[in-house]
Amino acid sequence: MNKTNRLGSLEPASTMFRYRALAARAGVATALSLAFGCGETVDDALGGGGEDFSAIYTEMEASGECSGCHAPNAPGIVAGIETTQDWSTEARAKSTLRGNAAGMIGNNEGCNGVPLVGDTADDSLLVAAFDEDVREGFELAAFPDCTADAIADQTLKTGGPLPSGLLADLKAWINAGAP
Repeated sequence: MNKTNRLGSLEPASTMFRYRALAARAGVATALSLAFGCGETVDDALGGGGEDFSAIYTEMEASGECSGCHAPNAPGIVAGIETTQDWSTEARAKSTLRGNAAGMIGNNEGCNGVPLVGDTADDSLLVAAFDEDVREGFELAAFPDCTADAIADQTLKTGGPLPSGLLADLKAWINAGAP
């Protein structure tokens, strides 16, 4: 689904949601100047929360990217979806990310039992689902069947990669011990 932005150009709906998230976080004037031509892309402008899970949650949920599938009665729930995560509230999201993946079937079944958030971002199934480089090198001795072939590329489901700043913040939060 496409929408028309304020300049009259068609934008994918997910991009418009990201503009709204940026506007809420940085202020409308700043967001519009960043989004529409001051030399910086919206993806580069998002992020900056570092180890703050509240900022990460707010950005992830601005477009419903997680809670649209990972919450009780979410409209995107399908058979075989990872069932441990619950993004219905910030507290539930943070709590359930400390669990292990469950509920996956088929090609993804080899990742059941894997910690969603590992000791580092590179050992985290959550990051591997959004970062191709982490996914390609993902290897945990205790879970030899959870390889790049078994990890679902969530960027295909969300309509594109996470904004680089948001992915960096997610990694920083995990590398700081997911406080």
